[in-house]
Amino acid sequence: MRVTLKDVAKLAGVSAKTVSRVVNDQGEISDATRDRVLVAIEELGYRPNRLARSLTTGTTQSVGLIIPDISEPFFPELILGAESVARERGYNVFLCNANRDPELELRYVDLLTERQVDGLMIAGSRLEQEGLKTATQGRSVVILTPYVIPDALLFSIDDFEGGRQAGEYLVSLGHRRIGFIEGTWSRSAKYRSKGLAGAMESAGICSEKLVAGSVSPVCVESGREEALRVLREHPSLTALVCYNDVLALGVLQACAQVGKRVPDDLSVLGFDDIPESSRSAPPLTTVHFDRHHIGVAMMTKLIDVIEGKSDRDERVIIPGRLLVRQSCAPPRLLSSKETR
Repeated sequence: MRVTLKDVAKLAGVSAKTVSRVVNDQGEISDATRDRVLVAIEELGYRPNRLARSLTTGTTQSVGLIIPDISEPFFPELILGAESVARERGYNVFLCNANRDPELELRYVDLLTERQVDGLMIAGSRLEQEGLKTATQGRSVVILTPYVIPDALLFSIDDFEGGRQAGEYLVSLGHRRIGFIEGTWSRSAKYRSKGLAGAMESAGICSEKLVAGSVSPVCVESGREEALRVLREHPSLTALVCYNDVLALGVLQACAQVGKRVPDDLSVLGFDDIPESSRSAPPLTTVHFDRHHIGVAMMTKLIDVIEGKSDRDERVIIPGRLLVRQSCAPPRLLSSKETR
């Protein structure tokens, strides 16, 4: 039998309105009365009706978290960070997987809004600018995206700077023939490629020599297949930068398949520093982004906006840090056959 608010009031010897004030933390109530109500709640195992509470407070103490692909290793730590903040601040999280589909992403935005969540966190949105504007209208929303949207709370990874760091490091090792394998998040990949090309140009290397390949979907197998094509068509490459570590792991498989040694014959560099990158053979040099911290920071900002403690119009840039492991080395001297 469900325990009601009236049952608690009867046991505590107070009115139902007093119990409601204690549950919703409203009004002036003496410590003795509050303690008596809390003891009755504990004794009876009372659980507040969330729908009734939302009608009283105007909030549901819930947020929606939309991600593009639950299978991508980038997102689990981000989700854990976001969920830890929500739990600490008394919010429930509804997790939705958009399966890399922008239309499904927008449907989830509408669905969660219908469920009256207090706010939305969209991490790694695949929406273009117009879709992002639609998602932010009339809602408390925080979005991880490379796009700039007016009057919105945004987080953006510093893709250009990450690409520049990767390029400067490879150039410092002596690499001049560098390739870049691009992923499906094209705007982010574009900035990483530009940063890489910028580092090459600063070193006096013509960026037109940057070999580019593109894969979809982003997975180890697609990275392997694209690496095989790039290595076959451009045998003089001495380094490959990958949009993320998942593709870089595919490159390592391709090198093993064709007998190229990493890093002796080819240097390989990734992005994100997913757990597998430190366990690969050899361990991957990568541009590290603290995904748990990103989740914590985004959810903190979102709840601050919901509770009126922060503005909606802000853009936070997330820096990356080059993490040197064992997959990069100075290029060896190539034979005349390889340079053709």
